[in-house]
Amino acid sequence: MTTLLLVLACPVSMGVMMWLMMRGGHQQRSSTPEHIEQRRRIAALERELAELRGAEADDTEPSAPPGNVARSLVDV
Repeated sequence: MTTLLLVLACPVSMGVMMWLMMRGGHQQRSSTPEHIEQRRRIAALERELAELRGAEADDTEPSAPPGNVARSLVDV
């Protein structure tokens, strides 16, 4: 009887782990629209910030150096 339990322990534990991993994947998919909306909001805020920085640069400096490029938070 003990041998049978030892033989079944691996397949049963693998089945439980697969079930838990599949279950976790469905929860992740349900939160995807939130992430998409957050990325859209971040992109809109970054565009607004770039416009404000551009307007500020126009007021203070005649030309900005071409090598100064800001990275997007979405790209990080």
